[in-house]
Amino acid sequence: MTDFIKKIFKEFFWIPIVIVSIILFFIFSGYQIYSKGKNLSQNLMVKKIVWENLVEKYGSLLNYLSTRKEIFLPGNEDPLLLNFKNIFEHYKIGYIYFGGEDGRSYIFPYTEAIEPYDPRERPWYILAKKNPLRFVVTPPYFDVITKKPCISISKAVIVDSKNVIGVIGIDLIADYIASNILEKDTYMVDEKGTIIFHTDKNLVGRKILFPIKLKSLSVCSGRLIASLKTSGNVYILKEASILSTIMVPILHSSFIVLGFIVLILLMNKKLSFEVKTNLEEPMRKILKLMKVYEEKRSIISGEISTNVKEIKILHKGVLDLIDAVDSSYQKLKATNEELESAYKQIDEYSLEIENLYEFFVTEIANIV
Repeated sequence: MTDFIKKIFKEFFWIPIVIVSIILFFIFSGYQIYSKGKNLSQNLMVKKIVWENLVEKYGSLLNYLSTRKEIFLPGNEDPLLLNFKNIFEHYKIGYIYFGGEDGRSYIFPYTEAIEPYDPRERPWYILAKKNPLRFVVTPPYFDVITKKPCISISKAVIVDSKNVIGVIGIDLIADYIASNILEKDTYMVDEKGTIIFHTDKNLVGRKILFPIKLKSLSVCSGRLIASLKTSGNVYILKEASILSTIMVPILHSSFIVLGFIVLILLMNKKLSFEVKTNLEEPMRKILKLMKVYEEKRSIISGEISTNVKEIKILHKGVLDLIDAVDSSYQKLKATNEELESAYKQIDEYSLEIENLYEFFVTEIANIV
């Protein structure tokens, strides 16, 4: 019977274990991916706030400078460059510059411009002139000096409440943004998918291989990607490996399944022991007692050690059956003895009749 129990466990419990393992894996994986995606989105929101605070800080600086109209007038280059120098030394920026409506331009640190160079044709100048009342953030563009993607913050300088005499602007330092805002697997791209800022400089300027989705999660090449649009028409993206994400649920489900297996093996061992102790051995003893009930009557009347109520009832029933069989046997035995005694008496009567017959025949013969 214990072999039968083991067979049931092998054939009917391993299939549920496999099914439970698969279900647990998908449940844990789905939850882990959901949690990871939520964590990515929250992380991007923090990055967005830091980025927009940085843009606001530099924009407020340009708003203030644009009110000092006298330093932007022709002939005041020295005060302008001195202000540029002080700002450059106290703020993490790449360049600070001014382009006049008359075509003149100033930049700090000084860099030889590539001829021909007209600031009025640059994106930072055109966008600020179209929106003169507040600082603007340019969409990413390629800088004519560094030949790399760049983002500028600029502000128009206005006199007489309406006349634009030029535009002041600053370029953001890619290294500063990468080290202070971004982190591993986090980067910024433009609307076309070109990487603008990245902790790995070798990836700057490359295009990503998947479409950008506003404030959403996507999956590409085995990676979970979250994206969020921010100032300057740029997107902050953060990646996470799906494989590393689901490793935790794999371990969780593996430990749970392992626990199930250990529990089932212990149950199998315990059940086999109970069946053997309370069913198999008592039943074998009962069968043995039934075979030798006459010789082992004292054993038959003894108690059987078991916790199973049905086995005790079966034991009592067998004892009653044996008693009934024994009683019938005794009755048959007594009847057989009575029959043997009757047969003996009949033989004696038959012998007396034969003797009487012979005597009668002898006497008749003598008379004749």
